[in-house]
Amino acid sequence: MPLSAPNQSVDLDGIDDFIKVNHHNSLNIYQKITIEAWIKPDSVGPEKTILIKGTSGQCVNYGMFIKDNMLAFVSGGDCGWKGASKKTIIQKGKWQHVAIVGTGKKLYFYLNGTLKDIIELYNTIGSVNSEALWIGKSSGILHNAFAGQLDEVRIWNFAKSKDQIKNQMYKELKGDENGLVLYLAFAEENPGLNNYSKLIIDKSKNKNDGLLYNYEKIKTTNLVKTIKPSIINTSQNYNEAIVKLNNHLFISTLEGLNITDGIFTKVYKQSTHNIKGNILQGSFHIDSDGFLWFTTHYALHRYMPSIDNFEIFQLPNSKGDTIDIDYSLIKTLEKDRILIKMQDELIVFDTKYKKIIKYFNITFLKSSKIDALIHDTYQVFVSGNVKELKITTKSNSALKNKIVNLNTESIFIDDRIIWVGTTNGFLVCFDLYLYKEIFRKKIDKSRIMNIQPINKNDLLITSKNQVYIYNKKSKTIIQDFLFKHPITQQNLNHLIKPYIDNDSILWIGDDGLGVFKFDLKPKKFQHWNNLTFDSRKCQTTQILESRDNNQYYVCSRSHGLSKLDSKGNVLKEFGNNHNSTAGIKFSTWINDTSILISNYYSFQQFDTKLEIFKPISLPFKTYGQVNHDVNNNTYGSVYENFLIKINIESNYQSFDTIAMCPPNINN
Repeated sequence: MPLSAPNQSVDLDGIDDFIKVNHHNSLNIYQKITIEAWIKPDSVGPEKTILIKGTSGQCVNYGMFIKDNMLAFVSGGDCGWKGASKKTIIQKGKWQHVAIVGTGKKLYFYLNGTLKDIIELYNTIGSVNSEALWIGKSSGILHNAFAGQLDEVRIWNFAKSKDQIKNQMYKELKGDENGLVLYLAFAEENPGLNNYSKLIIDKSKNKNDGLLYNYEKIKTTNLVKTIKPSIINTSQNYNEAIVKLNNHLFISTLEGLNITDGIFTKVYKQSTHNIKGNILQGSFHIDSDGFLWFTTHYALHRYMPSIDNFEIFQLPNSKGDTIDIDYSLIKTLEKDRILIKMQDELIVFDTKYKKIIKYFNITFLKSSKIDALIHDTYQVFVSGNVKELKITTKSNSALKNKIVNLNTESIFIDDRIIWVGTTNGFLVCFDLYLYKEIFRKKIDKSRIMNIQPINKNDLLITSKNQVYIYNKKSKTIIQDFLFKHPITQQNLNHLIKPYIDNDSILWIGDDGLGVFKFDLKPKKFQHWNNLTFDSRKCQTTQILESRDNNQYYVCSRSHGLSKLDSKGNVLKEFGNNHNSTAGIKFSTWINDTSILISNYYSFQQFDTKLEIFKPISLPFKTYGQVNHDVNNNTYGSVYENFLIKINIESNYQSFDTIAMCPPNINN
């Protein structure tokens, strides 16, 4: 949530902590008012003071409260709870934006930018008084003190519109906005200082500074680093690309390059920095020296973090003419080589030696998505639009073109395969050797906006509102995410290529709401499965991942072998206490279709294709661990103190004694 750098709030204990702002005429407001704040309450009832101007005995000038977990307003002759909403529910322990707009006798209640309730008072809003503004408690009353965190407290002397509230709730203000009476962002105060009776700065032009009273003296501070919803503020919220370098996030926008550490965001524009053009186009590239490369419409740029400056390149085309327009960084080819579209040509550019290596004069479809695969003797160039897909291949001097009727939204070339996302939600697979479509699958109802690799087996696919992880081998979606705004709960519209950093953080940009992050790593233990049989616990001994799909074989002592999917659902059970597969202690893959299983009384071979058990006849009574090494040897231990090598060839089974355990030390 893009709030005040250095991203901190005030933490009140709900006992005697409060902020007092002395009276000033600018704080007396009549007829029209707007009060806003971000709140994270530890308690939502029965009555909690967010702020109040005056005392309850005077019926106050205005006040914002939580009343029985609802947002409430008091003012003028309305001393009771006529201004208490019945529809604006405040949640405990969560950040939420609250706003009350008053005009005449009417009140408008907003929660996270959405209008929730309209109430009409008995009297016109406001009554002049000379009392202080109290934040976190009411004057002379202790039982209704606010417990929790407050941030971005704002009071305006006019009635803001719905759009004004929604557009400014995520943005830090300058403080000189018209009608802004009070603005407490809690940004100037140092969290490391002793803040008893600490000055709280009003960033509005009225300088209605306050004092923070009565924090617990055993604490260092009431000002805390705030962990709010994972939204990164950008100078312009239509974002093209994201990359992470040196613990900073680099975000391309239509209004320049944004660099943020999650707290401070710095904006680089043509008017303020050495950069040519504000509209960033295409992807980012990080070279082997740690420099960041990107393109604007007018040039190629290299950002040098150590000196916080840029080097600009306007490059020659194959005819030698310097090009000063229509640049786009398409992709990284190698660590120090990138592919750039420059007007009607593609170039391979070496970032280490800062020179062009190759030119390709290729005719692309108009208004197209572009990707390319560059080898020394073989190149593939692909472009697509809403009507068709064009594939151009060059092998030595031979040139081949093919037009495919395919409404293309996104393209990714993966060696011999072209993956295409269509405007109507299909994932299409085109084989370059066969030169034809070999597979298609419906992924989403809306357009497939981006396709990119996560690893050699999985693709990250983005639609309008969802992100999918797709396994190429099994041709299935193994994970999907429907992203919603953490405050408003509206679906995000993904416009950029999602980016996964080295910490497994997924970064994604939205049309108009900035950049969001999502941690793909598990936060805590999750109960994956609860296998039971005959009312007894599973007693799982081993889990083997399936060789050909996203499934698992689970071995247990109580009821043998079971097959589960990736979510822990039981697909099939193969053994129970009434057959010889019960009591499985150890297992190992011995080839692509067979598992060797050890239970108390036998070794068995399980065929995963036929789903049958084949007994292995060996002259022993009890059996222990089994293992299969990289040299394709299978070993087992026998409780008679033998280590044996098991020979399994078709229907022939034998064993060799490898060692005694422990070895005979009497000789």
